[in-house]
Amino acid sequence: METLIIQYDILIKEKLLKLLSTFSEKELEIIGKDEKSTQIGKELQEDYDYIVREDAEFYNHDDAIEQLKKWREESRR
Repeated sequence: METLIIQYDILIKEKLLKLLSTFSEKELEIIGKDEKSTQIGKELQEDYDYIVREDAEFYNHDDAIEQLKKWREESRR
């Protein structure tokens, strides 16, 4: 999923929520400005900070599968 932050006039809140409620929970999750949204923001910032580091490691799909297999084997020992 992707995250989108929307600012809206309080006068349209009811109409906006009615529109958004037409989507399933699998398609859309409404996150209020609460502890969960703060945590998600923190995690996104941590992910970004890692991505822009010069020493960040990235795996393509095949390499990621191989790495997961190695980790599973190591955890079984």
